[in-house]
Amino acid sequence: VYIEGGSTTSSSFLAQHSIDILQLHIAPLIFGSGLDSFTLPKITSVDEAVQFDRFYFKPIGDTFMFVGEMNHG
Repeated sequence: VYIEGGSTTSSSFLAQHSIDILQLHIAPLIFGSGLDSFTLPKITSVDEAVQFDRFYFKPIGDTFMFVGEMNHG
């Protein structure tokens, strides 16, 4: 199932460990003060961070796509 959404949708699926592969598009643009990509709870140590088993960057025109396989450990 392919899910595309804003920060609330993406964060909800991440928090429920319902995502196997995460794709993020990185472009040479700055949107003012920024837009939230995720709205996740604060963490107190690095080992609580979202982690990936494997990942790669794929060039797409003048942008890149990050593709990461989730680590649900």
